[in-house]
Amino acid sequence: MVLGRAWRFIKRHRGKLALGGALVGGGAYLLHWWWLSRSGGRRGAGQGDDEVTALLSELERAQFLRSTGRNCTTTVAALLPGIAAQLDADLGLALQQITAELRTKPAPDRRAELCDQLRARAFARLLASVYASCGSLLCAHVQLHLLAGLLCQQKRDAAGAAVNEDGDASDSRNRRQHEISE
Repeated sequence: MVLGRAWRFIKRHRGKLALGGALVGGGAYLLHWWWLSRSGGRRGAGQGDDEVTALLSELERAQFLRSTGRNCTTTVAALLPGIAAQLDADLGLALQQITAELRTKPAPDRRAELCDQLRARAFARLLASVYASCGSLLCAHVQLHLLAGLLCQQKRDAAGAAVNEDGDASDSRNRRQHEISE
C-alpha cells in the first residue's frame, strides 16, 4: 500500500525529480570543485613532481622484476635437461638393471624384492628431480632478483646523480657513496 503510493508519486513527478536530482548533483560537484580549489587540493603545474617521479620509479622497478622473472624461468628451463641427464646417469643404470632382471621372470620372492627396489629407486629419482628443480629455481630466482635489484638501484642512483650535477652530496645516500668512492 505504502509502496504503491510512493510509486505513483514518482511516476507522477518523475520530470521534477530528475531535474531536482540533476541540480542537486551538479551543485554538489561545483561545491566540491570550489572547495578543492580554495583549499589547495588541486595541483598546479609544478606540484606533484615528486609523486610522479616515485610512481615512475616504482613502475620501472616492477618492470625489472617482471623481466627478471621471465629470465629466471628461461634459465631454469635450460637447466632441466642437464638435471635430468645427471639423474639418469646416477640412478638410471640401477633402474635398468632391475627392470632387465624383472623381465627374466625370477621366482616370486625375488620378484617382490625387485619390485620393492624398483619402487624405492623410482620414488628416490622422483624426489631427487623435484628437489633439484626446486633448488635450482630458488637459487636462480634469488640470484637474478638480487642482480636486478642492484641494477635498478644503480640506474636510480645514476639518474639522481645526473639531476644533481653540481657535485654536492646533499642526501645521505649520495653522501655515503661519495665517502666510499674517496
